[in-house]
Amino acid sequence: MTQPERVEPKSVTLGVCTKGRPHLFANFTRSVEKLTVPGGVEFLLAVADNNPESQHDLYVGELLGALPFKTLYGHEPKPGYANARNKALELALKTDADLLAFVDDDMMLDRDWLLGHLQSYREFDCDVVGGAIKGGSSRHKHGRRFAHGEFRPTIGTCNVSFRRWLAADDGLGLRFDPTFNKTGGEDKAFFAEAHRQGAKIVVSAYPVVHHSVALAQDLKNEADVSVVMQRNKVARLRNERGFLAALGSSLWGLRFGLKSLPASLGYGISSLLGAQDHATRKKISAYKNFLKMIEGFKGLSGDYVDRSAVRRDF
Repeated sequence: MTQPERVEPKSVTLGVCTKGRPHLFANFTRSVEKLTVPGGVEFLLAVADNNPESQHDLYVGELLGALPFKTLYGHEPKPGYANARNKALELALKTDADLLAFVDDDMMLDRDWLLGHLQSYREFDCDVVGGAIKGGSSRHKHGRRFAHGEFRPTIGTCNVSFRRWLAADDGLGLRFDPTFNKTGGEDKAFFAEAHRQGAKIVVSAYPVVHHSVALAQDLKNEADVSVVMQRNKVARLRNERGFLAALGSSLWGLRFGLKSLPASLGYGISSLLGAQDHATRKKISAYKNFLKMIEGFKGLSGDYVDRSAVRRDF
């Protein structure tokens, strides 16, 4: 299709999916409340509630009611990240937003997050912006392992915005593929297809989100989900591209085993020094990386593991 002219965005709708974890969703909404919105730009928040039973009256509605922005709410009882993201897209497309965006519910927006996305479109003349993700396991200067201004063939949804035509019915009409519900990777597939059809995807250090994960149980659960997704990645390669492609991915995963060694050492040193918080984080990092190596090889013969069965709600 002929791409529409890249105009200056005047309206942005941010989509977020929530499933349990009310303490993290509360951190997220508090950061949204402080967001800087420039004059002449409209900002809206679209929330997809992916709990089996609506949580609107338990925690979602009260938190949304405290925000100074217009909000939209939708309940998607069918489990799965693709299902939830598609519900958020459905809500966002009911608005007149020029830009649609996604972050995860365990993120906190930097006060200038919106300004950062808008600046990126002016500077890079692109269709998709992947912003910086700080905190958690990220130790990269720009919050991504890619350089600021680097164009990429795909991106994830932890901190992303994109022009409306990618999802609009009179544009590409893209949706998140439900076949990825169990395995993960629906976001990368979405943007890879957008790139294939001509969308320019850029990584930018301007729009920043921060991991609000602080509890050990949250960190451990994030590690468990990461481990399962590594196994599923290899299993998907095996099923779609053959054993040799999967084997190559598993062998490349040996680097995770190497990464677990300094993390284990850091855990021991921190424990001896009495730095318990740092020791816990190093212990979980070592656990995650070692098991990602092991589970990658299990993906050479085993079936997918449903990540929703691993992801726990607190």
